[in-house]
Amino acid sequence: MSAQIINFRPEGDQEWARWAECAKPGRPDMFPTDGDVKAVAAAKSTCHACPVVAECLEEALKRGESYGVWGGYIGSDLTVLRRNAARRSRKTGEPRASASELADAAALDLASESVAS
Repeated sequence: MSAQIINFRPEGDQEWARWAECAKPGRPDMFPTDGDVKAVAAAKSTCHACPVVAECLEEALKRGESYGVWGGYIGSDLTVLRRNAARRSRKTGEPRASASELADAAALDLASESVAS
């Protein structure tokens, strides 16, 4: 059974979600158990081909998601992204990066990883 992102706690403008790869029938479960390495890898690989990966990641960062695979990142990865942004902000004195800025940077990293492998 595949979880569909468009049915998971919808709020705000979710128009982008209809283009998500994980919303298509037959896709891997996007909420695998933490210990299921193969299922997590399958869910992440779905994100590598997704045209709305940045939008998905931005939504997860805005909502503080800690479970599931969002934009190619698992919940603990999202926590690290948020924590690192807060640390950079404190160290540099610059305003904290927005969810959109974090998502764009992380999506670029994900794309470069995909090209490299």
